[in-house]
Amino acid sequence: MSLVRVLIEPRRRRWPLAGRSGAVTAAVAVVRDITRLHQLEAEMRRGETLAAAGQIAMGLAHEIRNPLGAIRGAVQLLKRELGDEARWHEYTDVLVKEVDRVNRIIEMLLDLGRPVSLRAVPLNIHQLLERVALMSEALAGQRGITLVRRYDPSMPPILADEDRILQVFHNLVRNAMEAMPRGGRITLVTRLSMNPLFAKVDLGQGLKSMAEVQIADEGEGIPAATRAKLFTPFFTTKDGGLGLGLALCHRIIEEHRGAIQIESEPGKGTAVSCFLPVAR
Repeated sequence: MSLVRVLIEPRRRRWPLAGRSGAVTAAVAVVRDITRLHQLEAEMRRGETLAAAGQIAMGLAHEIRNPLGAIRGAVQLLKRELGDEARWHEYTDVLVKEVDRVNRIIEMLLDLGRPVSLRAVPLNIHQLLERVALMSEALAGQRGITLVRRYDPSMPPILADEDRILQVFHNLVRNAMEAMPRGGRITLVTRLSMNPLFAKVDLGQGLKSMAEVQIADEGEGIPAATRAKLFTPFFTTKDGGLGLGLALCHRIIEEHRGAIQIESEPGKGTAVSCFLPVAR
C-alpha cells in the first residue's frame, strides 16, 4: 500500500467554503503524495552506504591481496614438496580454496566501489530469464522446486548490460531457492510496469517506460524490520552468508537507472521486482 501524507496549508492560506448562511461548512486542503520523495531519499541513503563500503574495500584490497598471493604461492610450493601423500594434499587444498574464497570476497567488495562501465544494448528479457532458468533447473529439481513462467509476450526489449543483469537474476533466483528448503514454486513474471513510482524513467532522451521483472517464491517470508536492512552491505540472514549479494544487485540496478523493490509477507513468501528501462 502506498504511503500518503496529507499536507494542510497554514491557517492564513486555508480556503474555507461557506454556505448560504455565511457559516463555514467545509474547507479545501491540499493532499500531496510524497511516497516517491521518500523512495528517492531511501535510495540515496543506500547508495551512500554502498559507496562508503566500496571505498573502504578499495583501500584495503591492495594491502590484503599481496599477502594472500604470497600465501597461495607458498601453499602450492608446500604441496609440491610434501609429495603424493593424500593426508597433506587435503590440508593444502583447503588452504588454497580458502585463499581463493577471500579473493572472491574482495572482488565483490570492489564491485561496490568501482565505477561500473555498462554496455547497455537492447536485450530480450525472456531469453535472459530462460538462460537463468536452464542453469537453475537441476538444483531446483533436487530441492523439489518448480520454476513457473508468467511472461508478457508483448514485452519490448530492455536496455541493459547482459552480463550484469544476468548476475542480478542469478542471485535473485538462488536466493528464492534458498528460501524454500521444503520445495515449492518460483514464479518468473515479466510485464510493463504499472507501479506509479517506477512506470517511467528519464535517461536524458525523454521518458522511457519501465519493464518489471518479478521473481516470487513461496518461502517463509521476511519480517518488515529485516526487509529494511536487506540492501545493507554485510547484513545477512543466512548462515555463512556475506551479506553482499543484494547490495550488489541494488548497485547494478541503480547503474541501469532502474529500481529494485522487495515485498514480503511472513508465512506467504517474497517477491523481488526489478524495474528496468525498455529500449524503445
